Amino acid sequence: MTDPRLTKQNQKQKQNITIRKLSPSISTSTTTNSKRIKLSTRTTTEEEELPRTKPNQELTSTKTQETTRIKTAERTRTKPEELTRIKTEETTRIKTAEITRIKTAERTRTKTEETTRTKTEETTRTHEITKNQDNEIETRTLNHQDYQSHPIIPRPTSSLTPTESIPRRKLISSSKLVNSNRNSFKLWFTNHSFDPINWPFKPKIDPQIRVIYPTGAHELFPLLVPKNENDEYRPIDDLLNVITTTLTYYLTPHQSSHFFSEPHPITSISTTNTQTNFNFLNRKPASTTPEPTSSSSSSSSPKIPNLNDPSLDLSSKPLLKELTKSIKRKNGIEFIKLIGWYNRVIKHLIETGSIRTQIRSFTGIPQGISETIIGQTYDRVVGPSIELLQGYETWSSNVYGELKPNFVSEIIRLVDLKPGQIFVDLGSGIGNIVLQVALEVGCLAVGFEIMDGPAVLASKQQREIIGRSHALWGLNLGPPILIKADFTKDSRVGQWLRQADVVLVNNQVFTPDLNESLSLLFLELKEGTKIVSLKPFISTSFKLNQRNLDSPLAILTRPTSSTMTTSTSTTMISNTPGVFRYPPNSVSWTDNPGEFFLSVVDRSKLIQFQSTLISDTS
Repeated sequence: MTDPRLTKQNQKQKQNITIRKLSPSISTSTTTNSKRIKLSTRTTTEEEELPRTKPNQELTSTKTQETTRIKTAERTRTKPEELTRIKTEETTRIKTAEITRIKTAERTRTKTEETTRTKTEETTRTHEITKNQDNEIETRTLNHQDYQSHPIIPRPTSSLTPTESIPRRKLISSSKLVNSNRNSFKLWFTNHSFDPINWPFKPKIDPQIRVIYPTGAHELFPLLVPKNENDEYRPIDDLLNVITTTLTYYLTPHQSSHFFSEPHPITSISTTNTQTNFNFLNRKPASTTPEPTSSSSSSSSPKIPNLNDPSLDLSSKPLLKELTKSIKRKNGIEFIKLIGWYNRVIKHLIETGSIRTQIRSFTGIPQGISETIIGQTYDRVVGPSIELLQGYETWSSNVYGELKPNFVSEIIRLVDLKPGQIFVDLGSGIGNIVLQVALEVGCLAVGFEIMDGPAVLASKQQREIIGRSHALWGLNLGPPILIKADFTKDSRVGQWLRQADVVLVNNQVFTPDLNESLSLLFLELKEGTKIVSLKPFISTSFKLNQRNLDSPLAILTRPTSSTMTTSTSTTMISNTPGVFRYPPNSVSWTDNPGEFFLSVVDRSKLIQFQSTLISDTS
């Protein structure tokens, strides 16, 4: 029999086996169903959440707007002081930016205006310099023409003078004068940068050029101009004056026209220019001397060989006009070529004896030559030391003033001063009148000067003018004697006054006491001596009587124009006896015209008056 407990146990085991066999499918089904449940659940959840997404976004946007509104309201609720501060800072920033902009614009405008002004001033200065040079060249030519109407004082001019240059004579050259004050000068010729090959000077070296004088001597001239327009010395103008003087007086009209295509300044008549080659100007120093050319103004051409280099022949170009043109254009290369041509021609005329002949033909020294020599001397000696003439008490008897050369020449002709006579200048200053009289007249000229500064310059001028006259221009002059002394006390004054034919006294600012002392000196003068003064010694109302019988003025008379033995310029004669007028620009202290006075020692009236008194008493 079967045990009932075993039967139940077996049934349970069978049941467990069946369950294990069925579990995979159950598990699979369960998993699938679970997935379905989860998917269904997720789908349901998404479907439930989808409607809620839009409200959330709107809520977020609303919150953002609210935040912005709150911040805006917060800013709106900013304190008034803060608003004021912000506005002030903003205004300050705007103003600062505007000020910066205005300043920048102002600086830019100022720089532009300054550049424009500088260029305008430079252009104006250039035009002014060119204009001044044009005027000076024109004036120089007109002056040389006008000088020909002035009578030349007859005298030998070269009998004691070598007509060749004197070696080792110490003269003040234009180059030395400029170098002593180089910072006051600047370059003039600037267009050579377009043709640096033909410009013979290095960039850092001042351009200088040699010019030959009528004796064969030469001088070095810097091609510079003064920075200050008021400076008197201009080396380029000095150079041009040398050339103009040489062409006017040392060449014949035919030579001036033939070699330089210039109508001669003396006659202002243009002669026909015959184009000729000039081989003599291109020869080597060892070559033979060419045939001399005629010094007359013949219409025939000089006999000269051909030039090896035709480009050196500049005879077809009017020299002075072309020099002026090259200065205007600042064309230094052309200027140098023209000066080179001038030097070649002058050298040839010297070697052929033409200029020597011309010098020996002078019957006197033309005023144009004397003024050139005097001007060169003054520029080199007095100009750099002008401070020696300053510092004297105003309107005292020692105030310095000059009579200009054209005025002195008129005085020389008025008093008919001649070679062999003696001229005395009481208060001769820098000696310019004494030296001009010695040069222009050829007579002995004596000057007395008390002041140290002018006396020193007078001595230097004496050496320079003698050297220039002899060595550069081939001329002699009368012996000048310059003495530093008080003419009211020095015994030598009386010695010279007793011999004097003409006495000059620049007493424009002399005191009455000094004029009285001077009049006492006139008692030493010989009969017929002429006294020229800037203030009268004898008035028009002076009449001889017993009270003034012993006055030194009793021996003086005032000549009328009818009693003058020489012809004078009509602008210098006044209707009042002994009173003459000088033209404008004749003295250093004014540009206006003025009066000067002439007295003559004439004792005949005094002798006659004394005779009348004796006869009346007897």
